[in-house]
Amino acid sequence: VPGTSRTSDPFGMAVAEVPRTLHEEIDIVSRLLDVEALQSVNREAKPVLAEETSQRETVEKMLTNFAKLKTIIDREKRIFRGSLDSSLPDYQGVNRYIFFKGLLKSMVLKLETLYGFLSTANEVSGDDLVRKMIELNLAKENEMIEGLTLRDVTVFFKALYDKDSPIFVLLTLFDEFESNLPRGDLLAAESHPFSTLYKDTGEPSDALSTLDESNSRMEIRAPEIVKLPSSEGEESTSDVREGADGDSVQVREDRTQAEVTSGGDARGANPT
Repeated sequence: VPGTSRTSDPFGMAVAEVPRTLHEEIDIVSRLLDVEALQSVNREAKPVLAEETSQRETVEKMLTNFAKLKTIIDREKRIFRGSLDSSLPDYQGVNRYIFFKGLLKSMVLKLETLYGFLSTANEVSGDDLVRKMIELNLAKENEMIEGLTLRDVTVFFKALYDKDSPIFVLLTLFDEFESNLPRGDLLAAESHPFSTLYKDTGEPSDALSTLDESNSRMEIRAPEIVKLPSSEGEESTSDVREGADGDSVQVREDRTQAEVTSGGDARGANPT
């Protein structure tokens, strides 16, 4: 069935298994959301499974948050130098949606590692900061802007990792949508969250790489509270909404990263 392959030969997809940087992921997400359906003039929400009122509302919320996410990413990616030409796998149909969901979850993991750094960072030189961004797999060599400051990185982080961030809202909406599908089977369903964004050509889809498949299956548990040192030395606090599985996790004072599980330990099992 076009666009519904779920697995691939891991030996034949070695190139696709190279972990993406956060810079690459936000570049791909922005491009995937650069579609006519999200332009205000052309937004005709054609709800998926129109007979279900709950699904219509969910789809409307998704469309709103797709647009919000693209706006935030396009604004905050200014900490990165220039533009990328990240390769896009030829995913069609439901595979494109599964790929997108996995990208969001992988982004959350990288933002969590950034949170761990920012929660203890004080004075950091520009060169050391750039080296840290590369170490955390946020970008590659020569991809950060000149004169990068800790404040630049903090503003970027807060825009994406916040209780109202479209990333967390979308992951929750995806979960709600999938749980309300007939028989709860995404692959057997006639539609999926990206059905409102793309008109599928009916062409066969690339099979999902092992990395993209694994990313999409991760369970994200976001911390209840995010605390960062303010410029005055006081902690600034913001809440983060519950994870995609609907469960909130109380974070201890000494913890800087949210737990992420994928059957076992996703951090060890899935190099994002």
